[in-house]
Amino acid sequence: MKKIIIPSLLLLMLSCGGPTKENKTVVDQAINKSESVASIDSYSRNVNRVISIYNELVKKDPQLQALEKKVDAIKEETSAVTSKYTGIITQSETYYEDARALAKSVTDSVSRQAIEQQISSSSEQYNVRIKHIRDLISSIQNNTAKIHDQHTLFMISKTLPEIRKYQDAHSLKPDSLISFINKQKTLLNELKSMK
Repeated sequence: MKKIIIPSLLLLMLSCGGPTKENKTVVDQAINKSESVASIDSYSRNVNRVISIYNELVKKDPQLQALEKKVDAIKEETSAVTSKYTGIITQSETYYEDARALAKSVTDSVSRQAIEQQISSSSEQYNVRIKHIRDLISSIQNNTAKIHDQHTLFMISKTLPEIRKYQDAHSLKPDSLISFINKQKTLLNELKSMK
């Protein structure tokens, strides 16, 4: 069924008249670029149209290029800034987990309880010492999420006018569909009348 619908839609679009070469929209360019990599069918499933259209806009706009460099740079910098801290915290947390597991193997209950108390005390002291660091890392993570959200909203709002231009350039007129339905009806009537 899918194999029939796609060629029919393409034929319909061609018969309704598409945009001229000089009048190609950003959406057409995004579609053409993706078609060179994949078929129309896989384009519709695997490529996010908003991102494809936005990337076409970026190629033509130096301000958008500068903005995307900043967004990419802050993503890389976020990882670089926080990874040193999270690495040290993770090593310490892993140590305390390992120490607790190892302490459980001690058969003397008095000694085991004493060492477990020391481990807990050390872990609590460390958590108090690094609370401010954890709060700062949490702020960075929250800001990262906010930047992602704002960037996504910006991409969508920037591409909405482009999809409208595409829709206007590819207005869907019912003439071909009506004509085809009439053709189907004629054939149906012919089949019904044959005995």
